[in-house]
Amino acid sequence: MKAIFDKQGKIDKRLTIKSTDVNNFPKMIGDYFANFLAKHHKIGTVKKVLKDKSSCSKLSESLDGTSKIENVSTKACIRMFFQFIWQMNFDKIDQSRVGNSVLKTCYKLIFSYVKSVIEALGEWGLDDKINWMHIEKFWPTLELRIKTEN
Repeated sequence: MKAIFDKQGKIDKRLTIKSTDVNNFPKMIGDYFANFLAKHHKIGTVKKVLKDKSSCSKLSESLDGTSKIENVSTKACIRMFFQFIWQMNFDKIDQSRVGNSVLKTCYKLIFSYVKSVIEALGEWGLDDKINWMHIEKFWPTLELRIKTEN
């Protein structure tokens, strides 16, 4: 929800942030993940799959094994995604081309959801056991499914 303030600082009007307003978040994450893989793991071919065309489903295809990244297992892709999330910070969102400050705030909220879930999985000792991951949606709640080894 976005609030519009009057001159005295009181809320004049409220606007709801819809999922269509933040539908470029997966694209931004996909772009940054592709750059991370190219830079830190020398996997440049992933840019064809994720760069400029990522969505929850495209990102999930790499994390659930539906679409393989060249010479990378699904489990390894998940681990690299976790590494990417652990190292990414809000500065990347601030530096992004998202023009609207309200959307940047929403992107930061979404990213903090993702990061806190992945950190929790690590604290619970599950991060190394996950062999399948599917992101249903990022907004207004983060919904993801995982499968672990026995």
